[in-house]
Amino acid sequence: MTGKEPGALSVVHVVETCCGGVATFVAHMIQSQIDDPAFSEITLLHDQRATEAKLLDVAPHIATYESTRNPLHAIKIAWQVHQRLKAINPDVVILHSSFPGLWGRLFKGSWKTIYCPHGWSFSQDFFFLSRLAYKKIEAALSYRCDAIVSISHDEFRVGHDAGIPDSKHSVIRHGLLPSAPADEPVLPLDPQAINLAFVGRFERQKGLDILYDIFKDPRLDYITVWLVGEDIRGVKQYVLPARPNLRHLGWRNTAQVDKILSQVDAMIMPSRSEGFGLAAIEAMRNRKAVIASRVGGLGELIIDGVNGRLIDINNIAACRTILTELNKPDLEKMGNSAFEIFEREFRWDVCYRKWRQLILRVENS
Repeated sequence: MTGKEPGALSVVHVVETCCGGVATFVAHMIQSQIDDPAFSEITLLHDQRATEAKLLDVAPHIATYESTRNPLHAIKIAWQVHQRLKAINPDVVILHSSFPGLWGRLFKGSWKTIYCPHGWSFSQDFFFLSRLAYKKIEAALSYRCDAIVSISHDEFRVGHDAGIPDSKHSVIRHGLLPSAPADEPVLPLDPQAINLAFVGRFERQKGLDILYDIFKDPRLDYITVWLVGEDIRGVKQYVLPARPNLRHLGWRNTAQVDKILSQVDAMIMPSRSEGFGLAAIEAMRNRKAVIASRVGGLGELIIDGVNGRLIDINNIAACRTILTELNKPDLEKMGNSAFEIFEREFRWDVCYRKWRQLILRVENS
């Protein structure tokens, strides 16, 4: 560990259901802060029932709380989180995602508080009244923290329209470390088929049901989709159709996902909403094109026909047409462009430098 500077800051990262892209981001952040002389004690405060192992492996200090998404218990959980934070007494608390953002701001402590929603709850596919309620809550709680970070320009715009004050609000797009070279194949691929990877939680937001609907078309039988992910918090939303070109791999760690991406021809992301879409840049750093819905941050990451294809998930026929036009040479060309964009815009050092500047500025304000 690098020698620490005088006055180095202690930081707590608060997470709840933390897996996939958010877990990757938080793990990168913790490791960078461990190695950074500007920071001292780094703690992960989490619900141990719903945290990915890679976070527990990297965090030097760990504290726990028990969460539930029952709104009747929100005050109780918020008080529990507050008491845990009070015992640690950090300089800075970073709240990752909506529920930690709620619990960590209901009771204010002496520490500085930064909130990153990783995708606004009110921009997701909920009923109108639910979205309206989430907007009101987020706008009210925005005055109970010191800074708010959106992970795409689209998310910033959505937050601005919901009443999030620009004075506290900034954009820091996610980044990733370079991937390790793949050593050996992990998938039994048919070299004649086009192979796509879906990586994400099996929930409505990620559009797995849309993907199933698209691939009902027998014209797409020559495309194999490798599904990496599982249901969240034990809630089963989808039953995998019995079709030979849809192959379920379950959860895989980051290194395994990289190996899978290094083998396939492209990634597919039929999401209903995405604040950013970290899986997309995981594909890009592996020289893979991304076929993604034109929503949220994905519309910023993917340039149609350059590093992937943008699809309209409300027009299944059009989605199928785009997929029938896929071929390996075009996907390889777009994959190379995707890697160039990743190297230029989405390397982790670029992202971390902006986060570091924000944290130091907040602490000194």
